[in-house]
Amino acid sequence: MKLVNFKHQHDYLFTLFFENGETKETDLSTLIEQYVSPSNLNTAHLNSDWGCLEFNNGMVDIDPKTLYCHATVKHAINAPSKPTKQPPTRLDLIEKPLSGELSV
Repeated sequence: MKLVNFKHQHDYLFTLFFENGETKETDLSTLIEQYVSPSNLNTAHLNSDWGCLEFNNGMVDIDPKTLYCHATVKHAINAPSKPTKQPPTRLDLIEKPLSGELSV
């Protein structure tokens, strides 16, 4: 899946547009801050042949699959977690016993 467009928001925050129609906003600092200084973020450009995001005249590039996974994981982490049903505690069983009698 290729990156088809992007928009630099501020700092390391980018909005990414993928060929499947999905748009994801993500902070790329963990991927590129050791390679691309904040003053060089304006060098970002799209390599349309490979669908990757490049910086510093192509010296730094991020594969589109990496971008997609990074953006998806970041969104999943920020999404509210689904409550899980906890197994009954001993107190629950005493107050509301399972069907049938309990033998000790």
